[in-house]
Amino acid sequence: MIHTGVSFTTNDKKLNQLYESAKNTLLSSIQSFGERKLLTDAPNGNTVTLNYSPMSAETLANYDIEVAMDTVNAFLLTLRKDGRLPSSISCENGEILPSYEALTGFSFAEEALGLAYLSKNKHSTYTKRLYDTLCRFDEYLWTKHDLNANGCLEVFEEKDTEEGEGSGRFPPITTVQNGKKRSVSPFPVETFDLMAEAFCVRKALTELALMLGKQEAALAWQEKAGRIAKKIRAFLWLGDSHACCDRDYCGNTIHTLSINNLFLLYFGAADDAMAKAIVENHILNPDEFWTPMPLPTLPKSHPLFDVTREFGGSPRGTTYRRALRAFENYGYYSLTTEIGQKLLAATGEPNAFPVCFDPLTGEPRSMGRPSDYTPTASAVLETIKRFWGIYADRETLCWGCLGHENNSSEYVFTWGNDTYALETEDGITTGSINGSRIFTVTAGTRIFTDIHGTSMRIANATAEAIDCICVCRDRTYSLHLEPNEVKEITK
Repeated sequence: MIHTGVSFTTNDKKLNQLYESAKNTLLSSIQSFGERKLLTDAPNGNTVTLNYSPMSAETLANYDIEVAMDTVNAFLLTLRKDGRLPSSISCENGEILPSYEALTGFSFAEEALGLAYLSKNKHSTYTKRLYDTLCRFDEYLWTKHDLNANGCLEVFEEKDTEEGEGSGRFPPITTVQNGKKRSVSPFPVETFDLMAEAFCVRKALTELALMLGKQEAALAWQEKAGRIAKKIRAFLWLGDSHACCDRDYCGNTIHTLSINNLFLLYFGAADDAMAKAIVENHILNPDEFWTPMPLPTLPKSHPLFDVTREFGGSPRGTTYRRALRAFENYGYYSLTTEIGQKLLAATGEPNAFPVCFDPLTGEPRSMGRPSDYTPTASAVLETIKRFWGIYADRETLCWGCLGHENNSSEYVFTWGNDTYALETEDGITTGSINGSRIFTVTAGTRIFTDIHGTSMRIANATAEAIDCICVCRDRTYSLHLEPNEVKEITK
């Protein structure tokens, strides 16, 4: 197994304490499940969930890739005979107990695929098992959850969803029978959540097939993923509303706007125009999702908006974790920065990692659970990594060069036999590989290279236009970058 490791130090005492607290929460959440150690959703926890554990395991992989991969393997090994993945796995008195309930809201295919790249072993047993598992899961989805065979997946009851019962997202249908009004269930509901997840599964299968040398299969999976994206756009996207909506069993649109539209971006299932419309019309709308602590589960203007409920209006730590990838998928680096700054401010003073936050004040809300929630700690560590650290995305290295005001930091990422380091001081960041300087750049940017530090691109990660200087292998580049703009420096 390849070795990974991370260290981060800074003379910003509050930031340093926040990092250490988040790392401690993450590592303390590793628990024994029989012969394996898995990453649970909280220290002293006994459950791993398909929704949240793989995203936290993706963070853990930079510290302990073996436990991260075992956490994913736990789901691969408990695949049901019909191809359904478990929604959660518990360990009680040494007995492993998989559960098969919620089907939407999972974070699995992309995260599990990322570990395959990080392991630097494309033909491993893990990669082959992941490919076979996702093939079977894809078959399960389209056999069991497209009963009318119209190319749009369905959920059959509210507990199939991440929100569970009582979220208010699926209001009953009002009908008139014998002159009397009555309410009936809208289920089965054709939902864009499940369609977006299914798209992500097929996109991952495309990459896995290429990794395993299955070129024809890769083309087939790519075509199948494209069909899902087209169906989402044609059947579930409402252009006038700039959002996706579900359909009830009669085929009528369910006009409930939720943060789940952001998850279209997280799964990469929206085209660029859809992503732009969602961000500009909804995510950045102060009457909806751009509250003082942004990204509540329901928009502020919704009649059921309730800051005391996890799915009724409170921004969730898991949403912040997902938002990082969602915005980056479509090049919204400045939004990644702004959301990350909100998260660090909300968690930094108490050094607590709650399930939710108050959308109006940013105050932590534990929702009756511990204030050391692993997915929220994962979101904090991922934010620090994007601002002042280094991480691998497939075969691309991402270097966070946001800079500090009047502070310094050092981030070191060990990956196999190589050591990648970032030193930031006085608004200047220097990146090196194995002690050899690769670049020096001014603050407010993010650098992308291959694993050797070549093929360099630079992005503006702030909300303002900047003029920056980048010294790359003894050549100096002066660039003007608009927000989110990316320029290639070297090939």
